[in-house]
Amino acid sequence: MELQDMRTAVLYRAGMDPLDGMVPSAVLNSFINGAIRQVTIMQDWDWNWSSETITSVVDQDAYDRAADARKTDMVHDIVDGGLLEQINPRMAHRYNPTQVYSGRTSIARFWYVQNGQLYLVPTPQSIRTYNHVYVSTETILVNDTDEPGIPDYAIDIVLVKAAMMVTARTDNTSQHRLLADEERDLLDSLDDEARRSRGSSIIRSRRDWRI
Repeated sequence: MELQDMRTAVLYRAGMDPLDGMVPSAVLNSFINGAIRQVTIMQDWDWNWSSETITSVVDQDAYDRAADARKTDMVHDIVDGGLLEQINPRMAHRYNPTQVYSGRTSIARFWYVQNGQLYLVPTPQSIRTYNHVYVSTETILVNDTDEPGIPDYAIDIVLVKAAMMVTARTDNTSQHRLLADEERDLLDSLDDEARRSRGSSIIRSRRDWRI
């Protein structure tokens, strides 16, 4: 759904006529982008997963991640398929190139993120390629034809959240309450859909029965 259509849908949900111009487009854009951010950080949605290739440089341990990277999930060596293990930054000094770790001091075996950068440990002593899998952020919608990464089946929650911002701005308390009820129902449905898309979890305790 394009941004211009989202603005219209938000006003309808807020119980307003899109033609009366009561809420400027710039304000609606702000509400919509705010709602998208709220939905994005709720959990690691399947539509926000992405990956990139990072090539190591000799004696360089820090690498820029993709501009839209919000959270690194895993890093694996493309050459041998080995999965690098995540460590705490305080542990990095234990695995520097001068120390022997499994006889492979020139190849990174660990990773961590600090100040937005991806660190490979031990510091690479050879050129290799790594697949960086991460959870991305949503791009801010600016132009009328811009579309969010959120799929159509999940876009209703964004529209409702944005409409709630509109009703709060216009003091339409009755419509705000109706939207709040709809928001709860949509969140439950979206959470159920996310569980189905991830598959069943391994049941290890009674707390895991609700999957």
